[in-house]
Amino acid sequence: MSSGERVEKLVSRRRVFLFSSIVALVFGLDIAPEMHDNPLYAVDDIAMIIIGVIGILLYFLMKRNDEPTLSKLENVYLGIFAVALVLKLTWAVIESRDPGDMADDTPAVLILIAVLANRFL
Repeated sequence: MSSGERVEKLVSRRRVFLFSSIVALVFGLDIAPEMHDNPLYAVDDIAMIIIGVIGILLYFLMKRNDEPTLSKLENVYLGIFAVALVLKLTWAVIESRDPGDMADDTPAVLILIAVLANRFL
């Protein structure tokens, strides 16, 4: 793969991470009903909001399109979304007793797995 093709691939992955950050932000907006049921259930939603904001900020702050910068950014996103996946899996187990509060965890886990798989494809 030539350097130009590699940069193009890294730029497209950065866009996927931006979209995924926006999705993480949306998944975090389910905070009000969970706060009402059990404040512990809202921890993963608060974390998803934070992860979404960090991902969006990284996208706009790291605009250089050279290969080393994009590779570093890709690894940072990989770490952020790996933490998000572990967090969502943990809270899926915690919230499993209340199916209404767990409703957003399954799609979030599937999306996070797809995002992480995209990094290696």
